[in-house]
Amino acid sequence: AAVALVVPEIRRQQQRLLEARTDVGIVKACMGWTRATTSAQQAALRRAQERLDKLKAHLWPQATLEMLPVLVAAVVDELSTPQLCPCCHGRGERRVGALVKVCTACGGSGAVPASDRKRAAAIGRDESTYRTTWRSLYEWLL
Repeated sequence: AAVALVVPEIRRQQQRLLEARTDVGIVKACMGWTRATTSAQQAALRRAQERLDKLKAHLWPQATLEMLPVLVAAVVDELSTPQLCPCCHGRGERRVGALVKVCTACGGSGAVPASDRKRAAAIGRDESTYRTTWRSLYEWLL
């Protein structure tokens, strides 16, 4: 079931990446047709390259499908055993004098997300690799 959810997103990301690479190529080709490049062409190339770089930075890892069973197990475990908010003790609200207010620490959910360190350990990766490579996919699965 998770594969059916993830594959369309992978395809969407790959399609956007292909379009961005094509845009960079078109701008470079247009620049090659003229003797001198204009500031407008340089700006267009810069915008196209920035878009491509941004998409690359947010692209899910190549090993997404291979890691999917581990990721799904970690996400299911996190969702099934939520960490209670230390401020409201899982109630989602706090008593302030005579008033009962929504807990600002957890936004009223009563739970706080697991730390990056804990999530990294759950998927068998170090914290740095989790943050740079796996966090966006993990949070998307949540």
